[in-house]
Amino acid sequence: MNASDDVALAQLALTVNDGAVASRVAIVTGASAQATFQFTVPADAALGAPLTLRASATDTLGVVGIALPMALSIHDTRGPIVSIGSPVANTLVARDEDVTVFVRAEDPSGIRQITLRTSLCATGATISNEVRALSPTVSPASASFVFRVPASAAANAEICLDARALDVPANLGFGAPVRLRVRDTELPFVTGVTPADGATNVSRSASASVSFSEPVAAATLSPATFTLARVGGAPVAAVVTLAPGGRSATLVPVAPLDADTEFQIAVETGVTDLAGNALAAPFTSHFTTQPADTRGPRLLELVPADGTSGLGLLPLLRARFDEALLLTSVTPESFSLRDAADAPLPTTLESQDGGQTLVLHPVALLVPGAQYSLVLRSLVTDAAGNAATDAAGNAFGALRRGFSVGAFAITAPAAGGRVIEGGPIHAEAVADAGLGLVAVTFLANGVPLASDGAAPFAVDAMVPSIGTLGGNVLRLGAQGSSAGGAATAAEVELRVELPGPQASEQGALKCLPFQVEYLGAERGDYQIIEVWTSSEAGLDNSGRQP
Repeated sequence: MNASDDVALAQLALTVNDGAVASRVAIVTGASAQATFQFTVPADAALGAPLTLRASATDTLGVVGIALPMALSIHDTRGPIVSIGSPVANTLVARDEDVTVFVRAEDPSGIRQITLRTSLCATGATISNEVRALSPTVSPASASFVFRVPASAAANAEICLDARALDVPANLGFGAPVRLRVRDTELPFVTGVTPADGATNVSRSASASVSFSEPVAAATLSPATFTLARVGGAPVAAVVTLAPGGRSATLVPVAPLDADTEFQIAVETGVTDLAGNALAAPFTSHFTTQPADTRGPRLLELVPADGTSGLGLLPLLRARFDEALLLTSVTPESFSLRDAADAPLPTTLESQDGGQTLVLHPVALLVPGAQYSLVLRSLVTDAAGNAATDAAGNAFGALRRGFSVGAFAITAPAAGGRVIEGGPIHAEAVADAGLGLVAVTFLANGVPLASDGAAPFAVDAMVPSIGTLGGNVLRLGAQGSSAGGAATAAEVELRVELPGPQASEQGALKCLPFQVEYLGAERGDYQIIEVWTSSEAGLDNSGRQP
């Protein structure tokens, strides 16, 4: 709205239908002004009904100017309301069936056209698309359409119904889509079976499985419709499972099947698909189990070999057989690691190769240079309960494989030797190759002294002070580390002596060499020492006078 005045404007006003629909005021200033007003057309107003807009402007002196009224009429911009009356959603239809669809539409201005499109929902392929013109126009309006379900439509395929309508002002309205489902009329059938029909030498622990051409209803699989039985005998007790997807079912016997016996797998017509269609025909299949197993598992390998020496701290302890073992028969009594006193040591058991290979893992590192035994008893059996035998099939009560772990020792200096405080010390250590040591650290009373990273392991260092050692005994240790992080240790004890002065002459005085021996500490505060002359000075030292 625009207005001007020779004095100054104060406000602009607008009414719609004399205020019945809207009344708006805008405060303005200046000789000319512009204002924008908004109002909502009543939702229940009749099409074509008039709307009268009246505008006025008031100046600062209170003089009112009135514009010529503007007449508007209400126009239809909404599409028709459309719905599909029948069929309802998820209605089952058959291939080649003629389906009638009823569509209803309404609009205040009248309906002039109704359209129905049918298609395969999965692909969008059009089945039909029919337009129905209405003359004269009317509201509400209805129309019926007929389409044929394609003969090639897959079972359970969905058909989409989309309806729309056009009113007199050409506004388009859409109905909610409706989906129909093609009825499944195909009969399921068995497509495969395990064990295969006619199979022989089948394991006594085998299960029976059948596969179907389409998913079947789990509720229809029962001891009456899916069985495994001795030919001419009663069904065996078994658990029935249906695989995810419903296309494969399995019978798992609760106990081993009889040996050298013919069995029959049967599926009856009581089994149905998800649509309730019964199996096309009963199905049977036969197989024969293997003869009774009377041969025990034969030992192919027991590691380490008897008398093996120089092994690592975690040696390979393995027994390998020519068939799978019953793992519950493998116990600390039947397969064990034992020390030199024949006491069992803690281990963990690992099964490999489907149960044909047993590996024992010691819980703790073995002791360098120690003797051990790996013991296997014939208490180990296969699933049929047959006791293990040697490679030739001969029975054995117990097999024992003795072995020793590699040695690790300090070779220099010798245990019990003497070293001088602050003087040089040369230390050497040797280790069997089986230990796999990659470095050795030498220690003085537990404190690292020096290290060597390559064999032969040797270091040169200085003897720590007696004060540092806490006495005149040096416990020289060697700690070896392997690539796997395992460590082992060896130790020797040495005696530490204080250094003695050398003999010398000065005038009439003669200094004699002497030795100081540390005997111990009294109350932890004082040291008691003995000083005596060296016999090399030509004096009698037998009395060792302090």
